[in-house]
Amino acid sequence: MSDQNRSGATRRRSGRSNPGWSARGLLLIIEGTLAGIGGVFVATTSLLATAIAAFAALILALTIVTINR
Repeated sequence: MSDQNRSGATRRRSGRSNPGWSARGLLLIIEGTLAGIGGVFVATTSLLATAIAAFAALILALTIVTINR
């Protein structure tokens, strides 16, 4: 079966177009999250602000990974 139709355009193969996350991509997300949380603690020295930043970072990281899956 050919991947070209009568107009000569190539059809897109079904299946995953995005191969998923690489180890480097996940590492960047994890390191960015940890750096952000650490930065909030250093800037504020508040455990409450750090906990809120950690929760927000976790939600953001999960959203990024889920959207780009």
